[in-house]
Amino acid sequence: MQGPDFYRAIVDWNTAAAPEDVIYFFQGVWTPEEEMEGHDGKGADVFTPSIFDAMTDFVERTVRALHGDGLVRYLAPGEPLGDYQADAAPWCIGWVLGTEWYPHTVYMTLSGRGVGVPLHRGEYVETTDDAHVFENWIALMMEQLLKRDMDFGGWQRPVAFTNWITTDPLHHTLEPGPDIGSHEDWMSVDAHHLRVTAKWRAGYFVNFHAYPYYPDFLKYPLNWYNTSWEFADGFEIEDPYQLYLRRLRYHFEGYPLIISEVGIPTSLGTSQIGYKGRWHGHMTERQQAEVVVDMISFMVEYGARSTAR
Repeated sequence: MQGPDFYRAIVDWNTAAAPEDVIYFFQGVWTPEEEMEGHDGKGADVFTPSIFDAMTDFVERTVRALHGDGLVRYLAPGEPLGDYQADAAPWCIGWVLGTEWYPHTVYMTLSGRGVGVPLHRGEYVETTDDAHVFENWIALMMEQLLKRDMDFGGWQRPVAFTNWITTDPLHHTLEPGPDIGSHEDWMSVDAHHLRVTAKWRAGYFVNFHAYPYYPDFLKYPLNWYNTSWEFADGFEIEDPYQLYLRRLRYHFEGYPLIISEVGIPTSLGTSQIGYKGRWHGHMTERQQAEVVVDMISFMVEYGARSTAR
């Protein structure tokens, strides 16, 4: 959710622009990240009333801001209200709910207050019988999001929730488990376990953040370790990032797939050394551009789309 000036600028530009110059955008919905991570960093149950209510409030405020529904708080509690008067909804082409899920939050939720909550079977969103408690919470929030969007003139637009490699539904054999301190291949959140009903005609897509230098398994080709390609769904691709995208596309075959965060930093130093020079920083702008073009070419090849950063 942006401040009022962002939506005003979108409206002003698009109402004056030629058709080929119109700007369309996806609208994200943030989460109460700090509360979800827990005061001790070990995660918190998202069905805790304070977190559940905070997320509900994020949904409400974001929908109102997009539609230019007057005074809306867009910063921390106690901050001034924003005066949202510009309705940017006609140029919003999709919703993306949530942020990168903290694996400890998923873990705490699986045995928390939501265990007894029936699997969601809503007007616009429903879970499959395979959905776990955290996925059920996502479905509840997504239902509220779509209902509130419909309240403003009956709008429908495609919807997804955010996910990332750490909580993807794939198994990564080179990633060590939680027994030795790694939680990057521990919890899974699977978009297969949610779906929109026939009443939501705008559809449902899969959204991921996928950077090439994190987690660690993206640095190491499987064949360097004499690991069977069976652990990669049979795809014999040495480049670990290219292999990851191919496996992700395979798992979500039939779904539109958008990689909404991908890129390479140009910071002075680096914190991660990546395969084929895909470093987390210490890159020139030319090197960055070359690597990003390379990664996007994989996405195009496998039928995914990206919004490179």
